[in-house]
Amino acid sequence: VQGVPYLSSAEVGWLLRWITSLSFISMSQSFIGFQAAGVEQMF
Repeated sequence: VQGVPYLSSAEVGWLLRWITSLSFISMSQSFIGFQAAGVEQMF
C-alpha cells in the first residue's frame, strides 16, 4: 500500500540498537549504584 509510513530494516535495526544500549546503560548504572551502596554498608 502506497502512502503508509513504514520503517526500513536499517531504521528498525538502529532503533533496536538504540533501545538496547539505553537499557544496558541504565542497568549498569543501577548495578554500580547497588555495588557502591553495598560497599558503603560493609565498611
